[in-house]
Amino acid sequence: FKPLFTLRYSATHKTEHNKIHRLDALDAYNQKLVKKIAVRGVTIKGLSGTNAYLYFQSIEVSTNKPPVARSTNKPPVARVEFEIKQKNGIKRIVRKIGLGDNLFDESNKLEQYKDFVVSDIDAVKDILSFTNGVELTVGDAAGDVNEEALRRIQIRETIKAHFDKEQSLFHQGIKVLSLFFIDEVAKYRNYSTPEDTRGEYARIFEEEYTEYLNEVLTLEDTAYNKYLKNITTKRTHDGYFSIDKQKRLVNPAIKKSGEGKGESDDVDAYDLILKNKKRLLSLDEPVRFIFSHSALREGWDNPNVFTICALKHSDNT
Repeated sequence: FKPLFTLRYSATHKTEHNKIHRLDALDAYNQKLVKKIAVRGVTIKGLSGTNAYLYFQSIEVSTNKPPVARSTNKPPVARVEFEIKQKNGIKRIVRKIGLGDNLFDESNKLEQYKDFVVSDIDAVKDILSFTNGVELTVGDAAGDVNEEALRRIQIRETIKAHFDKEQSLFHQGIKVLSLFFIDEVAKYRNYSTPEDTRGEYARIFEEEYTEYLNEVLTLEDTAYNKYLKNITTKRTHDGYFSIDKQKRLVNPAIKKSGEGKGESDDVDAYDLILKNKKRLLSLDEPVRFIFSHSALREGWDNPNVFTICALKHSDNT
């Protein structure tokens, strides 16, 4: 060709020559070429001298507009998960609590919540304070936080983030998808119990989804309400994994060497998601939550995935 000059476009230059243009992450965001990323973590906080389980989910601030010209603000309330004594035992439930509320009374007299009276809800700093000196920031979990409790919180937060995004985009005709990464198929589909093949994560998802759906649904006859009511909990999630000869979901093979050591090469599952991409993006398709084994790699592109939840352990930085 005898070119006058050669241009090389790359995200990973092995050797940098004369750089004439650069599009970095900040530029790409400012030019609205990529989504903004927000990371939500759960902080486990040890409270000395108490076994009270608490998870501080969020603060809600609402504004009421009465007929008069002046508007009044309702005081903020905190969404907190704590244990409540019921007829069939003790259950962890998310409740809205306000200034002066006593968790000892709210929990039906559970001893571990004595002296847990709400003294302040700071909506600016996202801090919840109790009269006994305990302070929690949004995302803090305290007390008996085991592995299942942690995963349940992650699944619940993903469902909440999904609904927040879906409520704002549904009327634009944009389908919202959320993606869970798990470490083994048995956590999603368990074939050892034929009467109920749901794995631990599928069961937790359905419980949390049903509970949060009841909060989102209103009595209004809106298109969004009709859309949600037409989707059953069981049909709104699906697993994308390799499939064996018996048509059962199986774990993919793991690479034992090379650059991708420890990663799965789940080609079947990738093909399934890519081939079904058009259907997945349709509002007529009920699946909105995807469970998969593999982390995403180059070439997998689905702009409608707005929330990703990692329920698998990883040492990969």
